[in-house]
Amino acid sequence: EAVATTLAASSSGSTASGDATIVRSGSAGVVATERAPATAALGQEPQALEQQQRFPGVALPSVGASVQVCSLQRHVCGPCDAKRGCSSCFLTCHIDCTSELCAYVACPYCVSRSLVTHENSALCREVQRYNVGCHACGNLGCHLSSATCHARCTPAHHVCEVLARGAGCSSCDKACHRSNADSRCMFYQRPRDRLTWSASAQELLDTQAGTGGSVPHFSQIAWEFLNESRTELLLDGVAYQRRWGNPGDEDRGEQNNCLIDSLRQCLDNIACDRLAVRRDLQAEFGNANHFDPRRNVTENSYLDVGCHWKAIVRSLFRHNTSGRPRECNLDDYCVVALCGLHPSRGGVVLGRINAPNRLVVVNWRDEHFDPCLRR
Repeated sequence: EAVATTLAASSSGSTASGDATIVRSGSAGVVATERAPATAALGQEPQALEQQQRFPGVALPSVGASVQVCSLQRHVCGPCDAKRGCSSCFLTCHIDCTSELCAYVACPYCVSRSLVTHENSALCREVQRYNVGCHACGNLGCHLSSATCHARCTPAHHVCEVLARGAGCSSCDKACHRSNADSRCMFYQRPRDRLTWSASAQELLDTQAGTGGSVPHFSQIAWEFLNESRTELLLDGVAYQRRWGNPGDEDRGEQNNCLIDSLRQCLDNIACDRLAVRRDLQAEFGNANHFDPRRNVTENSYLDVGCHWKAIVRSLFRHNTSGRPRECNLDDYCVVALCGLHPSRGGVVLGRINAPNRLVVVNWRDEHFDPCLRR
């Protein structure tokens, strides 16, 4: 396609004024487009200049005397072209996502390494996983948008796994940090091996499983899953079936109440409003000590079985609508919390191990609880 351009100077002789006529000759005939004065061309917006630089010698679409250029909100550059267009959005008015015309945002980490791609693109994720490490946590095999990125971990909520003793944090065995010097550790900056009390010989003996002491040990509880779907289990020779702990109705503003619902089902499916129990927990634990963030309760925080089970059971009876007593003796109950992903690591027994009523729940990744009911 041949392009000819004629500039007609004005009578004043100024080289910066006059009219420009672009004539394009092609198979469909000759098209002449009258453009705005050349003075406007010198003051064009960056979008117009970028498009002229990208496609030199090609007339931009125009209406009347004003040149039509692309903007982020409105594009006139035509159909997308994966070969000639932007590497992110494929529009032809710009080259890549570093342009202000692109709807995608360039990844600053990748750009700093001379790799132009947009945030969370397939290329961006691959580079993080196999080359430079996650942009957030720095770990290979991870990327910024991963649900298990260690940068998402907080003292009250961890998405990382629990490692074997000595492989993770020296205090809590979590994988996202190395010691309690990290603020994500539930034992943050707590000194170790410093007790304000001394134990007697019998009390020290109590800390060993199988000695007949009053301190419960998880090694005294034998259990296993009986099927691959982990819905059937055997605990102390008794068969249980795993059910679903309802986290709540989001339309009512209810979240993360699966532990409340699991204990409710374990109490013979006692009828009770979970939100009423959550309000009781907020009143009791809303200003918990910041050194133990697991205890603190907000309207949608995760609940900790070790810190909150007694308050939950007490509140379930207080607000029940099943005609059950409004009060209970907590000595009549114990909770067995099992680790669903790692049965060999056991769990925790809370309350008197020989209590007549045993409430069994399964924990998954410190994020969800399910009840286990006797078959």
